[in-house]
Amino acid sequence: MKRKSKVDNLFKQLKLAYKTHNNEKVISLTKEILDLDNISDDIIKEIKKNLSQNKDLVHIKKEIMESN
Repeated sequence: MKRKSKVDNLFKQLKLAYKTHNNEKVISLTKEILDLDNISDDIIKEIKKNLSQNKDLVHIKKEIMESN
């Protein structure tokens, strides 16, 4: 349960970072989430979708996804 709440908290922070266009925070949170064990496929899909939709981050999507 503790792991799920940590992922949920990080994901909420990530969504806020997307909304406020805080690209550095998006990158660091994305990497932190992807480094966690047992994250759901839904979260990975959401991250990929959001990275693809953000024109400032689309160029680093591959780098982020490959580093994890």
